[in-house]
Amino acid sequence: MRELSPTAWLNEVAFKAIIGLAVDLGVVEITNGEVSIRYTASISECIRKAMVPIGSQKVLRLDDLDNCIKQLLGVLDIKQPLINNLDGCVEPIIAPGPLGPKSTYFKILNEDCVVKQIVNTILSKSVLNDNH
Repeated sequence: MRELSPTAWLNEVAFKAIIGLAVDLGVVEITNGEVSIRYTASISECIRKAMVPIGSQKVLRLDDLDNCIKQLLGVLDIKQPLINNLDGCVEPIIAPGPLGPKSTYFKILNEDCVVKQIVNTILSKSVLNDNH
């Protein structure tokens, strides 16, 4: 048995606990000792498709993002929680809709912030759905 310092031992235990939790939540898979993040490429593709450059600005099409993620992850609805989490990352663009003004387009102020909030919203919804 190898000798580990207390800090190294603690780091190893914490890493294994985090990986175990991620496996339980269905976020990662372990195959032949390799850890891979599920859905990462697909979700990043959804994000890429939902962010549209218009001139020097980028616009987030929230309906497109929500529909793409629903196709990947089933009935997971992130639209309303994501709107609540995007404060400071985007500015709403009010566009006419069949039932009055509708804001499903957002001017992106901070792209990194948007991506982080999308991922956090998906993870939080996944955790909530797994517990019910």
